[in-house]
Amino acid sequence: MPDHLVDQPVLDSDTVEALREILDDPALPVGTTAALAGGDRASKLREAHDFLSTHRIAATAARSRAAAVDLLAALGEVDPALAASLRGHTVLAPVLTGLPPTRARNALLGNIHRGELITWVPAVESWTWFDAVVPADDAPIGRVDAVFETGELPSLYNHLVLWEPVAAALVVVPTHRDRIDWEAVGPDGSRWRVRLSRAVFHVNDLIPLDTDPTALPDRPESAETT
Repeated sequence: MPDHLVDQPVLDSDTVEALREILDDPALPVGTTAALAGGDRASKLREAHDFLSTHRIAATAARSRAAAVDLLAALGEVDPALAASLRGHTVLAPVLTGLPPTRARNALLGNIHRGELITWVPAVESWTWFDAVVPADDAPIGRVDAVFETGELPSLYNHLVLWEPVAAALVVVPTHRDRIDWEAVGPDGSRWRVRLSRAVFHVNDLIPLDTDPTALPDRPESAETT
């Protein structure tokens, strides 16, 4: 019998109550969050994400596709917006689990198991490797200019993940990295344009994958945030 059928529910009653309390009465936005487009929404999601991360609840998505589906469904019963903000995490985490072990893949999965949150970048507007240098074992450092969009405030996540066809890899973009910035697209904070300006990437930021994971035949429902 699959593990997810015999385990305790993904979200127990105390967790559900805590998340609903956070979303119903979040801490007031402070500092830069208050001034952002959709600052109230971002504040609610940040506090809920922090709770899920601290208690390593979102880490269950990395166990299996079934566990990820269960988690997303449970979050949807708490709040559809919260579930939508973590759709990319629940879709991509089991995909990573199924990939061959590499240093970059193992490191990202380890971060997820420790509670860190990721999201999927469904489309990249532009991506340029300077001097056509793609990080590899013999030249491990590359620099990138890029533009792409996310469906939520990027800083709600620890890492943004995208597929880069020239490198034939998933690229892991830490949101704390230097030379990354973002701005809201529209007044409600539902879309954000991210820019990388000669951002440095190491070969260990790349997870080899020769096909866009959203095109894999065994992919989960969707890797796009809504």
